[in-house]
Formats: sequence, structure tokens, C-alpha cells
Amino acid sequence: MTFLLTSALIIAGYESLSEKTRAVFEDSIPGKKFSQVVQSILTSSDALRASSGFWHKLTGSAEQRKRDFQIQLELQKKELLEAINSTVEYQTILMHITHAVLAQEIEEFQLLSESQQQLLSNAEFSRKLVATLTQLNPQIEKEKQDRDNLSLWSKINGTYASHEDYIDQLQTERDEAIQLWSTEFLQNPNMTSLRETIEDHQKRIHQNQLEQQRCSLLEHATQLSRFFPLLNYRKFKAEEPVIHQLQSRYLVAEEITEELARVDEELLADLLYFCMQQMSEIEIDFMNLEAFNKKHANRIAQAVLKAFHDKTTLNLDGWFKHYENKLHKHIVKQVQLIHGKKWEMQPNGVAADLMQSLSYLWNNQTVNQVNEFISKMAVAHGFIQATSFSTQNESSFLAILDLYNYARHHEQIAETRSILTNLLSPLLPLYEEYKDIAFYEKNPYWKSFRTIMPILIIVAFIILIAVILAPLALPELAFTAAFIPALIIGLGLATKYVSIKNELYKNVRERYYGGFFEIPEFQVNARMLGAFGSMENASKVRIFYIEGIKNCDALEQVYSAKREQGLLSQEDIERRKENRIKRHQLCLEWYDIHSNNDLSYQQAPLVVLSRLKQISDQEYQQLQNSLQEELASISQSVAKVTVDLKNTIINHNKTPDIEPGGEIEATTIKANYRHGLFRPPKCLKLKAHVEELEEFRSQISSAAA
Repeated sequence: MTFLLTSALIIAGYESLSEKTRAVFEDSIPGKKFSQVVQSILTSSDALRASSGFWHKLTGSAEQRKRDFQIQLELQKKELLEAINSTVEYQTILMHITHAVLAQEIEEFQLLSESQQQLLSNAEFSRKLVATLTQLNPQIEKEKQDRDNLSLWSKINGTYASHEDYIDQLQTERDEAIQLWSTEFLQNPNMTSLRETIEDHQKRIHQNQLEQQRCSLLEHATQLSRFFPLLNYRKFKAEEPVIHQLQSRYLVAEEITEELARVDEELLADLLYFCMQQMSEIEIDFMNLEAFNKKHANRIAQAVLKAFHDKTTLNLDGWFKHYENKLHKHIVKQVQLIHGKKWEMQPNGVAADLMQSLSYLWNNQTVNQVNEFISKMAVAHGFIQATSFSTQNESSFLAILDLYNYARHHEQIAETRSILTNLLSPLLPLYEEYKDIAFYEKNPYWKSFRTIMPILIIVAFIILIAVILAPLALPELAFTAAFIPALIIGLGLATKYVSIKNELYKNVRERYYGGFFEIPEFQVNARMLGAFGSMENASKVRIFYIEGIKNCDALEQVYSAKREQGLLSQEDIERRKENRIKRHQLCLEWYDIHSNNDLSYQQAPLVVLSRLKQISDQEYQQLQNSLQEELASISQSVAKVTVDLKNTIINHNKTPDIEPGGEIEATTIKANYRHGLFRPPKCLKLKAHVEELEEFRSQISSAAA
């Protein structure tokens, strides 16, 4: 044991005093007594250590000697303290110990004046704290030393954990003692002036720290603006330069912001985003690039700040090349997205509910193949039977033989039928008239009138011929011979009558209703209202089909004009055929929607949805093809946009030349752009049309749900 450690056993906290303070005390009379006791204890300690040999440990007398030494130490300590307790020197040394412990444990203690420190040291709650700490601190240190000196086996068997728990317990007591002292200090009315002094000192220290940090941040901003001079410019004339905004953002409510890196990145990214948007809004006005530009502005801001902190060269050329590639891919991707989603083509097949619709059955490949064969057989059979070229076979076995012969000779039969049909084609309107009367005319009076009128015209013409030939007194045979051409001409006149009548009726009816597509057959009816839920949806469906039929008619006029000029190519011929099929399909779909009472009205929306999806898929495929055609122009234009952005940033990435009175003008960013640089017209038109169709399809689908 040393003199200082032994002294701490007599007067707790004595080791915390300065050497000068200890020397002054030890020169005093109480101090000399204190020194004598310490020396006596040291002598006894040395004697105890010298006598603690192996034999004493074996016999157990060593432990008895230690107990005797401890009793002697406590007795000498008690006698000494009773002797010097009332002396000024001892009380002074206690005050110094309190002062030293408070200075070590209480950070704010150094902010007080000497008199205030003395006042606080003499306070009762301070003495209690010092008494507690001078007891706990040595215990904590001793336990830590004992813990660190444990053997490996002691650490394994749980002794180490016991030491840890005891150290935690002592540390908790120590913290609670300090917390109790703080509470009493804050509540003691005699300590008001001390608390005010501490508060004033803390404010001054805080202000000094703020000022130092402020100077450091201003220097940081200056260095950053030198590294990336674009920060010295302002976005608009009414704003401050970005570097000034950056410096202002460093201070938030008179406090230095702790998120310095975030503020740098945020303002720098906003400045770069502004430059990018200048290009996008003017040169790429057909697409919203806000999110894209924000993401890449953040990336280049991070790259700039990383190069600044790492003190490396900023590679803007590489970044602009990367931006160009990403922008090109982004535009191509966005053009192909419909309402922000990837388009999915309709799989082959049709909904089971539509298999009963007339429009599906008319244009179904399987149905058409079967129908074609049966039609050929039926036509051949009907033609042979009608012309009496074959006997009437009642036997089913013989009928099978007839069908076999029809299949063998259907081409020759079809040719013969075609010749007769072409010869009688001028009379087709008359045939259609009687067919319409038989199937569709419901009024018995009109049915009778329409049936009799062509017959009357034929009979009247024959009678007229007879009247004309009567004065010639021709033989009966000649009159009979004249009857045949008269009958044919009469049929022609009747046919002409029917054609004129139908054309006149059609024109009058269309004029009455206001046009071909304004007749009742093309108006919204109760069936459509029930199917689509509202007049608005039903009207949109009506307009959609009318526009589709009109487009087909317009194309047919173009192809007809080319045909008259002999300018139809093979592609035109195929497209004309497809256009005719499409028109028939649209008409049949309209019939299913509007008038096919054999089809449930609830299935009408499915017909429309299928048509919309089919057209949308065709339009989207055209969009893909147009995109490939315009891909090169998009690439060239994206390169030009990137060059404009690069020139804007590089031209301003230097310290501005400011002339007298022209600071605002010189420090305002002037974007280098070209108005309306590019716009892929085909792609955008098709994309807009597909989105319009898809929106319409969603409305119909919602109405049908």
C-alpha cells in the first residue's frame, strides 16, 4: 500500500485532492497527526505482509492477523477523526474534497465562480453526495479489478456474472445519488443565483458553438460552390442564388441542422431537376418525366457530393451518357404502356356466352367450313330437283347416292347454276322484294299491295302489247311468240319499279329521320339501355359501331375508285376483302346488340367488349410497328435533348461573370433548348386511341358487372 491509498482509507476522497492542497494540510498540526497515523498503518501493513508466510496460512493465523489489523485501523481512524474533526484544517480539507468530487462528477460545476463553488460545496446535499460517491467509487473500482483478475474457471462457473451484477447495482446507486443531488439543487431556493449563472454560461457556450459551426458551414458551402459552380446561379430572377438558399437552409429555427448531407443533396437535386424539366417541358412535351427526372437528379446530386467529399474529379460526360440511355429506354417503355400498365394481348378463343351470337356464327372458321360444304350440297340438290334433271328419290339409300354424286359433280353443277343466276341477275331486286314481303312484312294490307303491284305492272305491259298488236291482225301463233319478250320486258319493268320504289322509300325515310344512321334501326332502344345500364353508355356503343361502319364504307369507296382505274394491288384486294368482312361483322354485331331477341340482352356487352379488345389489340400491334419505324428518330432526338441539358449545365458550371448592375441577369440560369424538338406522331396517336378504347372498354365492363 502507498501513502496516498492509505490516506484515502482514513479520509475518503483524499486521493482526489491536488498535491499542493495535500502538502498544505500535511504541514498543519492536524495534518501531522494524520500523517503519523498513516505511517503507523503503513508500518503495520508491511509487518502484516512480511509475517504472512506459508506456515501462517497453513495454520490459519494469517486471517486472524488481518482481522486484528483491520480492527486496529478502524480504531486509529476513529481516534484521529475525533481529534481533528473540529479543526479548521480538517474542515477545509473536507471542503476541498467536496469541491474536487463535484468538479469531477458535475459538469456544470466549473461554470460557477469561486465563491459560488464554495457555497455549493458547503451545501448539505453536496456533502451527502460526496460521502456517497467516495464510498461507492472505490468499491466499483475494486469490483472491476476483482472481475478482471478472475480465472477462466471462475468466469465459467458464474462468479463473473455475480461480479457484473454487483457492479451494476453499485453503479445504479451511484447514478441515483447524482440524480437526487440534481433534484435538490434545482429545487433549493438558495441555489437560484447559481442556477442562473449556469444557464447564462450554457447559453454563451451554445452561441459560441453555433458561431463556430456557422462559420464552418459557410466555408463548406463556399467550397461546394467552387467545386460545382452551378450552385452560384438562381433558377428565377425573383429567387436568391441556390448557394444562398443552401446557406439559409443550414440554419433551422436558430439551430444548426444536423442533416447537413440531406440539405446539400436536396437543394442540389432540386437545381438539377429544374434544368432537366426545362428540357422535358419544352422538348418532350408529350410525356410526363417528373418522376424520372427527380430520380436521376438525385443520382447526379449524390455523385457530385461523393466526388466533392472524396476530392475526386466529377465525370459529367459519363453521367450524361448514362442519362441519355436511360431516357431513351424510359420513353420507349412509356410509349408502350397503356394507362401506365403493360398491355396484354387477347388470347385466341371466344367466351362461351358469345357462341350463340349471330356475329360469332357468321365468321367462325369451323362453322363456315361445315356451312360451305352443306351449302354446296343443298344448292346442288335444290338446283337438280328444281330443274327436274333428277328423279325424286324417296329412298334414304338412294338419297345417299345422290349426295355422293352431288359431291363429285358440285363444280359443274355450280357452274351451270352460276350461268343461270347471272342471266337472271337483273331480276334480283324483284326476287328480294318478294323475299322481304314473305319474311318481314307484317301488315296484311301492305303485303297485299306490295305483292300485287309488280304483277299488275307485268300484266299491264302485256295488255299494252296486245292492244298495240291487235290492229295488225297477226296470227295467234305470232301473238303467242310476242308474249314471251313482252313477259320478259314486263318483268324488267316490274323490277325497275321495285328498285325505284325501294330507293325512293329509302331516301324519303332517311330524309325524314335525318340520315341513314338516324333511322330507328340505328337508335338506342330498351334492349341497349338494359344491357349497358345508362343512356350515356348505350349512346357511346351506338357511336362506336356507326363510326366503324362509316370507316368501312369510306375505305370501300377508295378501293372502288382504284378498281375503276385498274390500280388495285394484291394487298389492296386482300384489304378490301377484309374490309368487307369487317363491315358485315360490325353489322351483325350491331344486330346482336340491338335487335337479336334470340340472344340474351345481358350478352350484348360481351359482344362489344370482344370487339373493343380485338380493335385495341390491332391498334396496339400497329403501335409496336410504328414504334420500330420511329425508333431511330426517337434516339436522335433523345441525343439532342441530352446535348441541350449538358450544354445548359456545363455553360453554367463556372463562376458567373458579373458586370456592374447586372448581377441578377448574370446569375440566372438560361436553359439551352429547342422548342418542340420531337414528337413520334404515329406512336402517340395510336397510343391515345388504344387508351381511349381501353377506357371505353372499362366503362362497358363496369356497366355489365
